[in-house]
Amino acid sequence: MKLKKFKTLFSMLMLFCLLLNCMNVLAADEYLGEVVDGSVLTDDQEAEGIAYPRMRGVFLAHGKCGIQNSGNHTIIVSGSTDCYVTCDEVKLTLVVERLVDDSWKTYKVIGTKTAFNNYTVTKEKQLTVTGGYYYRVKSAHVAIKGDTVESFGGATNGIWVK
Repeated sequence: MKLKKFKTLFSMLMLFCLLLNCMNVLAADEYLGEVVDGSVLTDDQEAEGIAYPRMRGVFLAHGKCGIQNSGNHTIIVSGSTDCYVTCDEVKLTLVVERLVDDSWKTYKVIGTKTAFNNYTVTKEKQLTVTGGYYYRVKSAHVAIKGDTVESFGGATNGIWVK
């Protein structure tokens, strides 16, 4: 008798877990492919954004930012700023954003990394995030040489984290 009750309880628990998992997937599928503030919402495991200045700069060549879902509510955020020549300062700022109520909200400011007398700077950080949301990375890229400052920004597409 106890075994029958256990089997019934176990079956109900498994069904409940299956339903919860399906609801989570439906939430992601509901927005899949939509564009929010220039970022496509995807179910990809990673996304990369490559940004170029609107007009070719003298110093700043391009910038990259990336986000990778490494499982267990963990993402890896990365980026780089590259210049044509050695500059006094090369900067990279990374910000993780989460989609809430159809708009991107700042989730975590990774911060700014500066390289002096260099032509490139890179940064990478691993974060634990809350599941059930889309995440993206925004970046700002700056090159300073003498009195000249060049800058632009970029963003990745959104990736779903279960």
